[in-house]
Amino acid sequence: MKITQECDYAMRIMLLLFANGPTAKEDAKAIASTQKIPFRFTVKILRKLLQAGLIRSYKGAFGGYGILQQPGEITMLEVIEAIDGPILINRCMFSGTPCTRIENKDYCPIHLELEKLQEHIRHELSKISFEKLTKSEQ
Repeated sequence: MKITQECDYAMRIMLLLFANGPTAKEDAKAIASTQKIPFRFTVKILRKLLQAGLIRSYKGAFGGYGILQQPGEITMLEVIEAIDGPILINRCMFSGTPCTRIENKDYCPIHLELEKLQEHIRHELSKISFEKLTKSEQ
């Protein structure tokens, strides 16, 4: 598993929006500038976060983006999955992809251990809220 640059940027954007407070709005250009993210990439990430229901958009001349939930309600896991999809540490962990090792068995011992590891990673990421991250940054 690798955290992509897009996920890193998305987490920075979320941290910025939470740090600004529940009623604050930031436009895409300001986000791109302050976070040192290319503008087009910022817009792409904002769209994904919006589609996932993690942020809201405000239309009009004074529009922008803001948080939709409290920082304690959104975790790193949610942001990662909104940007990159489910966390999979190996292609055999993707349901629908057969493991070539189980031809003569009911299970693959490697698969079982990787599944435990994958669930551990998901669990740990689900414990890291943006409330915790916002407090750490101050």
